Amino acid sequence: MELREVLGRGPSRDTARVALAANDQRAYPHRDMKPVVNLEETPGKVVGRRQPPADGLTVTPAQEAQDARAWKNALRTFPIPKGVYRFRTHEEADEWLWRMLTRPRPE
Repeated sequence: MELREVLGRGPSRDTARVALAANDQRAYPHRDMKPVVNLEETPGKVVGRRQPPADGLTVTPAQEAQDARAWKNALRTFPIPKGVYRFRTHEEADEWLWRMLTRPRPE
């Protein structure tokens, strides 16, 4: 094979690559290499620890406390006065409840 065919100026570059691979065994040294790790065996020793990925939808105790503080600051005082209330009907209780919820609250 001539040099210009090897350099790619001849019939095609693919034939030049094939000629290089066939003539020079040192061009591909990985043919003689053996795998470093046998992938069929399980390793005998594990180094380090892998943490499972955090679930973005779970609520941590710190987030629960922060949410509780935010709700407390938003509502300030509970809109219904403490105590025991007796009503004659459910409609009367519902009316009173809506009056308590919608009344203006002192700051």
